[in-house]
Amino acid sequence: MAFTRKIAVALLSVLALHGSAAAATLARNVLFRETFEDAVQMTSTSRTQTPQWTVADPSQFLTPGLPARAAHGRLCAGTKFDSVYDDSAEDLLYTPEIDFTGKMHTTLTFKAFYELETYSHAGTVFAADGVRLLATPDQGQTWLLLTPSGGYPFDSVRAFTDAQGQTTPGFSGSTAHWKRYRVDLGPLILQSPKWIIAWEFASDSSVGKAGFFLDDIKVTAR
Repeated sequence: MAFTRKIAVALLSVLALHGSAAAATLARNVLFRETFEDAVQMTSTSRTQTPQWTVADPSQFLTPGLPARAAHGRLCAGTKFDSVYDDSAEDLLYTPEIDFTGKMHTTLTFKAFYELETYSHAGTVFAADGVRLLATPDQGQTWLLLTPSGGYPFDSVRAFTDAQGQTTPGFSGSTAHWKRYRVDLGPLILQSPKWIIAWEFASDSSVGKAGFFLDDIKVTAR
């Protein structure tokens, strides 16, 4: 999977999923499901010698900031588990290519728990490290940034800064519990019938935290 810092900003909504919306999702045709419990379908790749993404049972580790348990079952994906994540890391965790041919209404849902480095300057909190959600129609040659409805927690993440000094929004800071997110993939399938979806983690040159943890991923259609 090719890495690139050239990210096109796509206006796709990620929303917190609650109540009846969650029940409606279960009734849809499941195109892809990953709970990390058995044969893991997702793949990771890293720019560094020490990969960050792995799959484990968080209850078996003492690293501060980890979730007490997985969101679904015993296992989840996450950064390292046995220690804080590395400095200057950049890793992708991505799905196989998903075929949306003939589908009209498609959604992605996932659960996330995270503790990622932030810093303060002149009374303002900024994101140092982060995770962003991406999609590619051409095996990683080009990427679209999936943007949350109302924005990510941070408008820019220092670790995503490219050679031109440009960066993107992303998840950073911390959550107190697992949260469920939803993204409408309808705008994607208008452009191409096949997509790979990825979670990109990146850190700057100092201060590791517990990291980002991911579970119960579903792509559904109706």
